[in-house]
Amino acid sequence: VERRVDAAAAARVANALAERVYGWTVFTSANAVDAFLDALFDAGTDARALASTRIAAIGTATERALRARGLRADVVPHEAVGEALGAALAPRVTGSRVLLPRAEGARDALPAALRTAGAEVEELTLYLAAPPAEPPAEVMAALRAGQVDVAMFTSSSTVTNLASMLGGDLSPLKGAVIACIGPIVAETARQQGLRVDVVAEPHTIDALVEATRAFLHDRRHARTEVR
Repeated sequence: VERRVDAAAAARVANALAERVYGWTVFTSANAVDAFLDALFDAGTDARALASTRIAAIGTATERALRARGLRADVVPHEAVGEALGAALAPRVTGSRVLLPRAEGARDALPAALRTAGAEVEELTLYLAAPPAEPPAEVMAALRAGQVDVAMFTSSSTVTNLASMLGGDLSPLKGAVIACIGPIVAETARQQGLRVDVVAEPHTIDALVEATRAFLHDRRHARTEVR
């Protein structure tokens, strides 16, 4: 994750929070929580600035990140995708000004849903989910040689970043088990030509690990029966 905080924009948001401008602040990742609160601190304030706004989190990982910074989410949808969060907030945000700290290049589904519901949405770009500048050579060699047995993707950007690192060619993963944290990530993987074997439910890291473990166990069991 590469921080891309506009200090002047963060200062304006901090002032707006002090003036109780926002009805809601909506977080779509743990990275957004940390980047936003760090930006507030750099602007001369802290989590107390959010006392005047209600808070929404896209899922349990984001909710945990908020709790770690002393904040409680008022709304967490049952499904950790932008569409579900938008649906949960739609009846609550009409006429409200909504602050949306987020990543550069994030999907438009959530802000579009909030605007359709009658909210005024202010987006604050804080970071870019960029690929590592120097990925480990041994990892890249294993990928290119088709030696990866399981690939687990936790966001759409992890799919597109890996594709970028491999020059747009994900064919070395054609023999790997492809596991995705949710349906949006799975669709991105399919668009990149991957066959998706596992989609976690609920859309959390723990569920992704467990679903992948169960898939591998079942596949080994099936192969043993065939023999």
